[in-house]
Amino acid sequence: MLLSNLRNKLYLVIVLCALLLNQAVPAMAHSMESKAPVAPAILLSKEHDRCTGQLSVFNTSLQWQVIPRGHWTKVYVKVNSKGFWLWKCGSVYERSRSSILPYQVHRVDVWHSKQNGDISWYALSE
Repeated sequence: MLLSNLRNKLYLVIVLCALLLNQAVPAMAHSMESKAPVAPAILLSKEHDRCTGQLSVFNTSLQWQVIPRGHWTKVYVKVNSKGFWLWKCGSVYERSRSSILPYQVHRVDVWHSKQNGDISWYALSE
């Protein structure tokens, strides 16, 4: 009698645990789905230019994105058939490309100096 009572209680505990896990698993799966893994950006090269006017970069939204001076700015770019991303200094159109794997550039991180016209480009693949 004692053994059968213990067995019934054990079955009850197993069923309750299974029910609780059944409720927890979808919640855990949902939280994992909402946090998709982010691929790290790979630095391909560092490039340098000069621009004493207003710096703008042509982005993937097909717009000229103005780069504020003194701040690192991320710009998603699409390189052309020769591996160049497009930018302009004032009204003068320019282009630059990565010295390493130019066709793999998807993003540039840009610094436009407040003190002078120096530009630092970090060409990245994502």
